[in-house]
Amino acid sequence: MIFSPTAIDLALAQIYLGAAGETETELRNVLGFPGRSKSEIMETFQRINPHILINSRMFVANGITILPSYQKMSRKYLHVDAGSMDLNFQGASKINQWVSSKTKGKVVDLIDFSMLDDATKVILVNVVRFVGEWKIPLKRASTGNFYLPDERRSVAIKMMDLFGNFKYDFQDKLDSHVTIIPYANSSLSMLLIVPKSFRGIRKAEDNLRSLDLSSLSLKKLQVSLPKFSIKYDQDLAQPLIELGVTNIFNDADLSELTKSKEKIRIDSIQHSASINVDEKGSRIVAAAGDELLLSARARKKKKTLEYGGLLVTCNRPFLFAIIENTKIFFFGRLSRPE
Repeated sequence: MIFSPTAIDLALAQIYLGAAGETETELRNVLGFPGRSKSEIMETFQRINPHILINSRMFVANGITILPSYQKMSRKYLHVDAGSMDLNFQGASKINQWVSSKTKGKVVDLIDFSMLDDATKVILVNVVRFVGEWKIPLKRASTGNFYLPDERRSVAIKMMDLFGNFKYDFQDKLDSHVTIIPYANSSLSMLLIVPKSFRGIRKAEDNLRSLDLSSLSLKKLQVSLPKFSIKYDQDLAQPLIELGVTNIFNDADLSELTKSKEKIRIDSIQHSASINVDEKGSRIVAAAGDELLLSARARKKKKTLEYGGLLVTCNRPFLFAIIENTKIFFFGRLSRPE
């Protein structure tokens, strides 16, 4: 599972830009900006890290006129466009072609034609993708086991070993090892939250509010991380309703988006996120191994003793995030490597 809080905020901001009345108030509160003007809120979305690939677009049914003022503000603050089209089979194909072009073919068939009917007036599509290379080069790769506690078995997986000084702390409230691994040529890093016990993922998730990044300090580490990729698609309508965003899915006031006399509601907010973590630029050297590690410790093999430091092995379900300082672009859980 992976999602992008930043991309979801951008999707809501695109709707908020065209909202008025109760709809505007509800979205302003959900976005966390009570009491601030619309222009002030929009300015917070102008600076996006260039290594985070985010594309958003609003597709509006023919006959619904988008106000020029909305299109101007949307381009200025969110770098997105709104366009009119027939929301039918051909329309779904065009939307999917747009998504595919923005993701270089990584996301296809995002919109199912069966989702569309005569009542469909607006579709907001949000696509996020990130590929990162490590700042500290990969030293070696091996084959290890990734343990699936719920199934009481393990699967073979390619593991990558990184050696270096990384920010680290063991946080008791999460009962987890927490470390930050930087990416090259950017200010982005991967945050890893690795439970101490093999069934510790739920405790870590339940106590995420206790995560304290300020407690991390540089430690000499060897981090063994599986090679993995995740792609996750979801219609965000129901999760947003559960969070209290209800007005936009009923009788939304989008009078700053369009002056249509028809009642407008948002039918669907499609969110697609993907991440690929591998040893790009490095040759894999495979070796058999089924070592089971319960906590960070010095490895007994000669090579690791020469390097020294603590060993953090991500060989069980763990949490990760792509961050810039404290800003989260992606957050996910690796339950089963693909």
